[in-house]
Amino acid sequence: MDQDCLQAILAYTHDAGQKQGSLYFELNNCLRERSPEGRAGLMRTWGDFMHYFLKGLSKLEPVSGVVYRGLPEKGAVIA
Repeated sequence: MDQDCLQAILAYTHDAGQKQGSLYFELNNCLRERSPEGRAGLMRTWGDFMHYFLKGLSKLEPVSGVVYRGLPEKGAVIA
């Protein structure tokens, strides 16, 4: 996987400790937009990122089982 794809995946999964302003939260809010103007803005803002993000995801091996993102007490899970 090239660096651009890897960095896109890392940026999306990074947890800064708060929703507002995080790439994950902001992108998902934009993806909920359904108006033509909103979709055009989405492509202008996130188009390049989405290209590398989806390209990177397509290169990952399939996973069977439960996958979690954003555990509230991750310190307890990691320990």
